[in-house]
Amino acid sequence: MKRKDNRNTFTVSDPTLILQALVSLKDTRVLEYRRDRAVQYLRVWQIVKDPLCPGCGGRAWVKDRVEVSYIDLPVYGKPMRLVWRKHRFWCPRLDCQKKSWVGTDPMTLARTLTATSR
Repeated sequence: MKRKDNRNTFTVSDPTLILQALVSLKDTRVLEYRRDRAVQYLRVWQIVKDPLCPGCGGRAWVKDRVEVSYIDLPVYGKPMRLVWRKHRFWCPRLDCQKKSWVGTDPMTLARTLTATSR
């Protein structure tokens, strides 16, 4: 009997990489996972490369980061709180009307039920 060669099998032991694979959000890094009795917390950070200003199309800069907390569907019977560390950007061009904005990710927003600012 011929044994099938399975080249798609891989083994990961790093907890962060395991969580990233489970979360499966594009360009997202898992910062922390913890359980606090009745609730699970997952902190993530979106990886942003070369951000552009939506107002003028020029290069934007990270101003700071804010954390937004979402209540997600239960995992293993316990509520999951997704804490997304979002980027707040600014445009350095004086003639641009946009000035400052917070980044969004349609995939994260589509996977959440209720948003509460933190």
